[in-house]
Amino acid sequence: MKDTRFVYGARCAWFGPISAISTRGGLPCCPHCGSVLYELPDEKQWWDGVDKYDAEHPGYRKFVEWMADKHFTTHKAAAEAYEAETGLKSGMKL
Repeated sequence: MKDTRFVYGARCAWFGPISAISTRGGLPCCPHCGSVLYELPDEKQWWDGVDKYDAEHPGYRKFVEWMADKHFTTHKAAAEAYEAETGLKSGMKL
């Protein structure tokens, strides 16, 4: 059975499938910085949460889509990079 869990950084701005993680001391962690991860049962729950936040903070979904396959040490750094690159607001409440 395929593991459908979806994870995201507790201390960094990275997200992805459980299959993309690294481990540290047997614990799942970010493959880039080793930060601990939060976990959801599947990717659908991730995007449902993104859409819920986007409903009150327009632009957030596009920001998160842009972040796919990227890693930032903080959400603020990710938002600043997005806004500098695209000229769009991230929708993040920083």
